[in-house]
Amino acid sequence: MNRFRRVAMRAQSVGPRAGRAADDPGWSFAAIINDFATTKDEQGRPVYENRAPAVVKEGIPMVMRRCGYPDERKGKMMNVSALAQITGCLDETLGDIAAFHAALPNEEPTWARFAMALCDQLGQPARRVLEDRDEDPVLPTRMSVGYKVAAGYLVPTREILLLEFDGAAPPATVPALLEYVKRRTSLVGAREVCAAPMTMVTRVSEAFMMGMGGAYGEVSPTRMAMAQTLCRQLLVGLLWKRFDLVFERKLLFEDCPASALNPRTAHISKQLIQRREELADSTFAEHPRVPSLFDAVHASRLNEAFSRASHPDVPWPALEDMVAELVRHQDGAITLQQDNCTALVGQRFSTYLRAFREFVEVFEELERGLRQELGFPIESAVVRDPTFFPEPRALRWLELITGHRLRNGHGEHASWVFRNQHRTITLPPLPMLTHA
Repeated sequence: MNRFRRVAMRAQSVGPRAGRAADDPGWSFAAIINDFATTKDEQGRPVYENRAPAVVKEGIPMVMRRCGYPDERKGKMMNVSALAQITGCLDETLGDIAAFHAALPNEEPTWARFAMALCDQLGQPARRVLEDRDEDPVLPTRMSVGYKVAAGYLVPTREILLLEFDGAAPPATVPALLEYVKRRTSLVGAREVCAAPMTMVTRVSEAFMMGMGGAYGEVSPTRMAMAQTLCRQLLVGLLWKRFDLVFERKLLFEDCPASALNPRTAHISKQLIQRREELADSTFAEHPRVPSLFDAVHASRLNEAFSRASHPDVPWPALEDMVAELVRHQDGAITLQQDNCTALVGQRFSTYLRAFREFVEVFEELERGLRQELGFPIESAVVRDPTFFPEPRALRWLELITGHRLRNGHGEHASWVFRNQHRTITLPPLPMLTHA
């Protein structure tokens, strides 16, 4: 348990001059945010209650009851004891959110500001752990409650930010948010529903959207900087998710039509048909709007990554030839029926890996900024937590076509390799990218 915290503390004790150890498993601020299933607050409740193992919940009141609210939650199980904790600390939590908003520029609400306020509350337990150099502290109840309420908004917020890339997001207002939450049944979880009455949901939504209520306490420059940087990481991950989707559709529809792909198993065939149907029914911008929260340099690099998806400008012939050779081995679970597809797959693969490197580098640069704010060495490897940087999805089709898994290290100098049971091949050097 708490494995990423242990890695971070070890990196801190070793110090920056030691560089990166060969066995460094890496860590990240985002990974630590999701590492609170066994940590308890002052009332003895787990901070990340939904993921807490049974042994951590022993002896803690866990009162489950059928929901009686007259909405989509009615009749489903809800955690009444967790609601009691949130209710008892709600005013203090909303005051802390209001203090954060008071420290922001006086501007109209936006989804980026909303997401930044969420990131602030989500990140506070991790920031406390790292600032105090305390691997397993007992956290203040207010901090635990802030984490819980922010976590409840994270999924719909990610969805809305993706819609905003297309100019299709609802207005950044509380009524629009509540309508979206209702339409998407976001208050209904896999195992239990949100236990809060709609009056409380509205109050919390108002706090995250506009900072409603009296502000409690001061907000340090470090706290503001870290919330902004963490929000940028969240947006980088969502932009990567969109690029991955754009690439997947180009690969499966433009480069390799259904007649060119020959799955060797019924299972893969079914998955391929289902995914093509899903992509055919989806609508999204191939070059989304990069949010204004980024500085000019990062915004330019992210924009260029999307431009290269449609108009590659840096050839990588060595990789394209290597992919063609791997395809000819016919080790893949999907074979290509048309010769011209092999060249297209190689070109697409090179574009994909260059873009992947670009998104990863921006994410890791932001991570180094978080570590510097906390006084931690920046050399340790960066773990990309899937909540903030989703796993590549389109890569699986490329691996099925080539019959090789792709593995990469961390940072621009790490080796990338194709690997299967027959061979391990190191990728040729990646061409240098130029930035405007």
